[in-house]
Amino acid sequence: KPAPDFTLTDTQGKTHALKDLKGKTVVLEWLNFDCPFVKKHYSSGNMQKLQAAETAKDVNILINNAGILFMDTLKESKIDNARQQMEVNYIGPLALTQAFAPILKKNGGGIVITVSSIAGHVAFPGFLTYAASKFAVAAPLASTLQVPAPVELNVPALASTTAHGPLTAL
Repeated sequence: KPAPDFTLTDTQGKTHALKDLKGKTVVLEWLNFDCPFVKKHYSSGNMQKLQAAETAKDVNILINNAGILFMDTLKESKIDNARQQMEVNYIGPLALTQAFAPILKKNGGGIVITVSSIAGHVAFPGFLTYAASKFAVAAPLASTLQVPAPVELNVPALASTTAHGPLTAL
């Protein structure tokens, strides 16, 4: 039995009618930002990862290019900043790569590019937790290249020497 027609407004204020989406997969998500479940899965990036993977089924290249930098030393390091850097610089690319790997496999293979930093290979003063997050990015990429893939998957990383410097494929 078909679903009854209705309209809803999305988080950007745009109204959608169910009848306009006939023949398409429709995922309805009711959001309550005070709900502990919603807080947990949005703050961890789980929902954004799922949404991205579900709306991009014809992908054959994924570029992970998010990053944040807090300058710090062992004495000055703030744990919250360290956690945020690890979430954005390491967990984010890892989660997106995991989310898109089945799509790339289904599409016959593809490329995952993760933009990193030279700080992931050489430690610099004042970059304590940033360097740790970038070293963390390099390790799984190197590990992934050691395992035979069931489908063609190219996984290069780019490490920039400066914000405006040349990029070097590693």
